[in-house]
Amino acid sequence: MERSLTVERSLTAERSLTVERSLTVERSLTVERSLTVKRSLTVERSLTVKRSLTVKRSLTVKRSLTVKRSLTTAGLRRAARLIGPRRSLTKVHQNPRRLSLLSNTSRDVIENTLASLNGARHSVAKKKPFLKAESALREFALRFPETIEDHPWGHSAYKVKKKIFMIVGGTDEFLTISVKLPSSGRMALLQPYASPTGYGLGKSGWVTAKFESGEDIPIERLCEWTEESYRAIAPKKLVAAMDNPEEQPKPRKRKG
Repeated sequence: MERSLTVERSLTAERSLTVERSLTVERSLTVERSLTVKRSLTVERSLTVKRSLTVKRSLTVKRSLTVKRSLTTAGLRRAARLIGPRRSLTKVHQNPRRLSLLSNTSRDVIENTLASLNGARHSVAKKKPFLKAESALREFALRFPETIEDHPWGHSAYKVKKKIFMIVGGTDEFLTISVKLPSSGRMALLQPYASPTGYGLGKSGWVTAKFESGEDIPIERLCEWTEESYRAIAPKKLVAAMDNPEEQPKPRKRKG
């Protein structure tokens, strides 16, 4: 009996040890798994942080490049407005070392700016025959009271009280001057360069004078027509003030 009891006790002790060992193994496995999960979470978080930092850096780099390009473009455009822009841009354009340091956008801006400057130079050269006449008519028209210069439709329009009394336009090959001549309109149409203004304005006394490049432009006669047109369009008070400079129209008093 004693032996059997001893055997049972030893078996019970072995079983309890086995259970404790299995529990210890399970606990260690659980701890390892938890550590592995924590490590994986830490790795994922670090990867997420690295990705976010990479995205931020890439965005920062893109923004800085965009700012540099915009500044370069703005600087080139600003340089084109300064004195001697064509000379300075030509130096950059003809220098391969400087040109290689610039972006494609900056190179395009330089080429386009030089092309526009060359085109503007040629267009000014073509318009030189008409510059003298245009300047003389402009100076004469702006002498009249309350005259302003506007540029609708790409032409020069001279207005008094928001009403046009002379239009100067044309292209590189010809020049046109349109005025209203209620008194001398019929005589003006006898001139070879004069014709009724289009768009139905000729019925109201408007006459257009057209001059080709190289033709003589009668500035004095055109100034006389300009004055007649101003007198026909301007209010009577301004016309009277022009005839009697000492009697200037009194300003209206504001109510209240």
